[in-house]
Amino acid sequence: CVGCVWWLVSSLSIMEQGVREYDLLKLRFKFYSFYDLNPRLDSIRINQIYEQAKWSLLSGEIDCTEEEALMFAALQVRYYHIMFKILY
Repeated sequence: CVGCVWWLVSSLSIMEQGVREYDLLKLRFKFYSFYDLNPRLDSIRINQIYEQAKWSLLSGEIDCTEEEALMFAALQVRYYHIMFKILY
């Protein structure tokens, strides 16, 4: 189905779900809860959530208020500030 969007089921192979050799897949993460994240153990998952949120906002996939956009921008600036201090 051209242009169809659905979540893949992890218990089935991708071919069992109708995905063929030259089909385009957009890999995304589906998170139900962020409460189980531990910054020391889950830094990769946290970064994946952040990048997915960032690109979803920038591409217009997700609508947000101006206040939410400003909060996200502030978090991004804070993150880069911390990383700069760690690296330099």
